[in-house]
This record gives sequence, structure tokens and C-alpha cells, in this order.
Amino acid sequence: MNWLIISDNIEEKEELVSIINEKYKGSVIYSFTSDAIELKSSFEIVHEITQAVILNSHDNPSVTFLAGIFCGRKIPVYAAGRRMEDYLSVFTNCNFYDDSTALFAYLKKNSKKITNEEIKTSAFTYLFENGIPFDADHFAEYLEVEKDPKKAKRNKEILECYLSAGLDVNARDRDGTPVLNIACRCENLWAVKWLCGLGADINAVSEDRGYTPVMDAVWKGNKEITEYLVSQKADLNIISKDGQSNLVLAVGADRVEIVRLLAENGADPDVQDSMGMSAYSYAQLFKKEEISAILEKYHKE
Repeated sequence: MNWLIISDNIEEKEELVSIINEKYKGSVIYSFTSDAIELKSSFEIVHEITQAVILNSHDNPSVTFLAGIFCGRKIPVYAAGRRMEDYLSVFTNCNFYDDSTALFAYLKKNSKKITNEEIKTSAFTYLFENGIPFDADHFAEYLEVEKDPKKAKRNKEILECYLSAGLDVNARDRDGTPVLNIACRCENLWAVKWLCGLGADINAVSEDRGYTPVMDAVWKGNKEITEYLVSQKADLNIISKDGQSNLVLAVGADRVEIVRLLAENGADPDVQDSMGMSAYSYAQLFKKEEISAILEKYHKE
């Protein structure tokens, strides 16, 4: 965070600097008085400022001008002093306090909130300035696995930027597919773990196939992702839009090890699909002996 402080009171400045250093670690601080000549030099770093504090400044056109610039750039301005509101109230991004004590108390108490808002704003600005649309469809593009380490690293940074900017971890693309499902379809284990860790719905159902994330992993034949989702207690007996279960998908594709994994963790081999057939009955019908042997243990007469 880059802070600009405008104040003629040395003690107040020192106290504010101390608060910023304690509560907003790593911040850069620029300090000026309300002197018109001195303030002119602050115009050179206006584009770098992310937070501005004005303490008991006189009705100075330069101060008003700076406040207008910051508000136009949607940068928070914190102003203390009863006269401040009289000439800065026209700016929507200004936050007013009766005195510096009240302002300092606010900055201390709300440091986490202010920091999170700054992270969100910074992330959104990065996406905007780099021409990256802020929606789930474009987020999904960065879920594709990249073999090039540099591209993979950049993709991760952009994905993290999306979430920092406020994209919902359960966002869906235009087809109604949750981003966690898309990560499974892209076979991106890192993204699957990351999204689950952030609270993505592990049993969300896509609108296109009616698949849950684990069903997408089974469909792709990805044992690692399937194993991870199983370890996170994914529901293994949800039925897809076309009536298929996880086990039916695995049996149909001859995914022997995935069949074993699912059956050992509670997937029911007797759940019927839209044809009235179960995973066990398919294994028997098509003489899949190894799979039948696995499911036999869990099959109910």
C-alpha cells in the first residue's frame, strides 16, 4: 500500500506513520505539509498512491485538487477536522472524522478490512489494465494445464488475481459449469486443490452434463483428482442428468483402479441408471471380470 499524508502537525504525522507501519506492514509512506509549494511536488507521485490521509488542513485549493484526483481514481481519502467536510464533502470517496484521534482509531480497528479492499482493488485494476475480462468464462481459460513453467506460473498468478478481485469461488461459466468442475475437466490438480481449499462446493452439479466435480474427474479417467475429491468427502452417489453414477461411468470406461477407489469409499454398485442398469449389472453384462470381482464385495443380493 502507498500512503500519502498531508498534515502540518509533526506529532500527528509521527503517530500516523507508527500506526501504518504497525498495522499495514510493507507500506510506502509519502508525507507533505499543506503548503501549496510543497504540495506541488506531490503531484508527481499521485499515480502511485493507494490511500490518502488529510489531517486538519486549511482550505487549500491544492489539497482540494489532490482529493478530487484521488476520488476520481477511486482511492480512499481519510480526512480529519471539522472544517474538512465543509469543502471536501462533494467527493464520494472521502471518509470524514471529527479529529485525528477518531481517524487513527478507525485505521487501527479496520486494518484488515482496509487491506482486503486494497488487495481487491489492486487485483481488479491489474486485470483491467491487462485487458483480461472479469468473468468465469475467461477465468476458465487459465485453468488449462500449461507445460511451459513460465506460462503455468503466470496462469496461477492470474487465477489468484481473479479471486482476489472478488470472483466467487463457486462462479459458473455461461453454460452453467462451476469453475471447480472445469478444473477437473482440465485435469488441473493444483487448481482443484486450490479451489477446494478456498471453499468451492465439492458437490456442485453442472448444468450441461449434470456432473459433479468427482464425476468429471472419473469421466476424464484422472485417478489423482478422483482420489483427492474422495479424500475431501465428495458425494459418490449423485446421479447425473442422463442417469449415470460415478461407478457406471468408471465401469463403462474400464477404469479398474478408479472403480476400486470408488467402491472402497462408499460408491453404491447397485444404484440404477436411466436404463434400469447398475454398475454391477453392466460389469456382469459385458463380462468385465476384474471389475465384477471388485464390485461383488459391495453388491447386495
